[in-house]
Amino acid sequence: MDASEDSFRKLMKVPDTHEVHFFNGGATLQFAAVPMNLLGAEGGKATYIMSGHWSEKASNEAKMYTDPHLVRPTDYGIRVLEVCATTLPPAVSKYRTHPSTSPYTLP
Repeated sequence: MDASEDSFRKLMKVPDTHEVHFFNGGATLQFAAVPMNLLGAEGGKATYIMSGHWSEKASNEAKMYTDPHLVRPTDYGIRVLEVCATTLPPAVSKYRTHPSTSPYTLP
């Protein structure tokens, strides 16, 4: 590990005044980083559209930082891209913007 750190420091020109940390977890690490960074200390609310395995993992991680609002499109009999427009009351989530559905062909 020391050799890896030395190589990394040389490659990226990291001075000795800074620490280097190596973490495992890959992209799933973002499941914690997103609520921690976007919701902040005030503990805002986040909405998770439950569309499968990865949204389930993300919402489970978010439960450590907030009480997420979970929306399952099948509960409403609608398609995933219609969820934001039809099921989210204004006070539920801190962020309410979403991409337009117009560029997508919906089945």
